[in-house]
Amino acid sequence: MIHPKIEGMARYHAKTKHLIPQLKPGDIAFLSHQDIDPLAAESLAERKIQAVVNVEPSMSGKFQHDGVRVLLNRNIPVFDIEWKRKAVEDFFPIKIENNQCLTFGDGQWNFGGEARYYDEDRLAQLKRKALCRHENEFRRFAKNSLYHADKDLSPMLDSLFDWKSQGEIRGKEVLLVIRGTDYEKDLQAIKRWVKKKSYIK
Repeated sequence: MIHPKIEGMARYHAKTKHLIPQLKPGDIAFLSHQDIDPLAAESLAERKIQAVVNVEPSMSGKFQHDGVRVLLNRNIPVFDIEWKRKAVEDFFPIKIENNQCLTFGDGQWNFGGEARYYDEDRLAQLKRKALCRHENEFRRFAKNSLYHADKDLSPMLDSLFDWKSQGEIRGKEVLLVIRGTDYEKDLQAIKRWVKKKSYIK
């Protein structure tokens, strides 16, 4: 599969959430992030980056998600690479051409690893793979969630009943905000209601 050429400055951090605030328009986001979730993808796209280069599978096919789709819809190409270098700098020149990832150092371009681009065919193939694994992955996810919920329940209840200021909100309406996909749109949708309640000025 022949993919687009890119060239520019790559910024790297081991944690995508710490990398995003550092990204400048035109940068190449260099990630170590398996299965890029839609929320991370939206945050990356908002930084107006040139491309995403990932040393982990951006879409593994283990479960279905639209992270890569979000980026492609914003005309941001996504590449997975088989990284051959031991270390990664925070900021370095990079280019991808002829299915190869190259980094610049010591006055020359050096081979960094094979690169693979996400296109419609690859997305469709991974989506089918994820659908085939859906039941098993859902069972594993549910089992893990119930285990941790049971483990954390007692400390949570203890802290609730020991909470000195709980009387301050007893009988009042409470707004819980959970940061997920489209959370900003959700907040905008209820903004007028919240203002009407005079909880914010």
